[in-house]
Amino acid sequence: MNEMRIEKGMVIDDVACVKAELQMLAGRKIRDMEVVRKFICFEKHTKFFIDKNLNSSVIQGRDDTYVWLDSGFCDEKGNSIFIGLTKCGCEFIGHQVGTARILAERMRACQPGSKKQFTESYSRFISKYNLKCTERTNKHIDGEDSYFLNKANEDSECDSEMAKKIRLLNVEWIQDVEVEEEASVALEEETLNEEETEITIDILLDMLDKREAYIQELLERIESTAIENDAKTRELIEQIKEQAAIIKEKSDALTRIRLFEEKEAAVQFDRNMRKEEKRRTMVGHSLLEEHKKILIFGTSNLSAEVMKAIITKEYGFDKADFVFETDYEKIVHSSGRICNSSRYQAIIFGCCPHNAQGKGNWSSIIERLRQSADAPFVVDARNMSGNLKVTKESFRRALDEICENLSEAA
Repeated sequence: MNEMRIEKGMVIDDVACVKAELQMLAGRKIRDMEVVRKFICFEKHTKFFIDKNLNSSVIQGRDDTYVWLDSGFCDEKGNSIFIGLTKCGCEFIGHQVGTARILAERMRACQPGSKKQFTESYSRFISKYNLKCTERTNKHIDGEDSYFLNKANEDSECDSEMAKKIRLLNVEWIQDVEVEEEASVALEEETLNEEETEITIDILLDMLDKREAYIQELLERIESTAIENDAKTRELIEQIKEQAAIIKEKSDALTRIRLFEEKEAAVQFDRNMRKEEKRRTMVGHSLLEEHKKILIFGTSNLSAEVMKAIITKEYGFDKADFVFETDYEKIVHSSGRICNSSRYQAIIFGCCPHNAQGKGNWSSIIERLRQSADAPFVVDARNMSGNLKVTKESFRRALDEICENLSEAA
């Protein structure tokens, strides 16, 4: 049977597919998917419930549409890889695999909604996930054998969770202070060592918040004693206030760093969304009627190769969808033929001779085509000064207008 039940109400319905995609993204071989199931079930905060607007919670709600399970593995850039399950009745079932960004972009592509709201929800999820990861004993699976060994060692340890965190941070905390008439207390400034620089910003902020609260408690206790006028006590109060100012400065700096990272993540996510939107709109060829073409008529500042690159790579047309008539002498003698031709669905006019053949009683051939009921759709390629001139920008504006017109007519 090619399925795995993670726990009650959560089923991976295609284990082979999930394993193959995990191995591809992680760039390593996974011998047994049981290591993924154990990581999800026994580590803290590996299940994130997601609603249709990408709002997330570690606690299941009735409006949740998806659950993202942290597989324990990371891609080559260090991004966590999730297994996405979709709610079906009373269970979450599925086999989607990807980083948070990949899964979020799939959600965004499949349903309408506010792009800004989606981007903000994604940023909140990343912040929440990074914070929750710090509460785990094993943040990720570095290797299957080493992970199972770590789990076995953890089961035999009797140290408290707080003791583990203190050893990890390498910080000595003041446990208690008793102020007496004969006593003096000194508080020394602590600096970040090399181990602490590897700790996430959220752990540091949490640590600084606790230290700031502790200092405030000291101040309240000292100020409430009867020896407030003692010179040593006043000196101690000044020292503690200096420490509080230093800690606040560090906390503010870390907060600014975290806000910058969240902003960068939001900008990148929005950029990817715009690329996906543009990719879906590259359908130029499908807008044309069968055997119909678009004519570029008039001299151009761009070569045919540059124009072909724009129409194919940016608008989804085929090279064969366009006819280029940009030679001045040919324009003079062939302009009359295009007025009676049925092969063109649209015409982009560049710089044309004023007295071209076929204009009749009209001021120009462009005006004649505009006044004709059965003529192709006509667009002028004009530069910012209003002159007929095919440049990259005027060419793109003309193509935008043609695509909009053909879409409305479809």
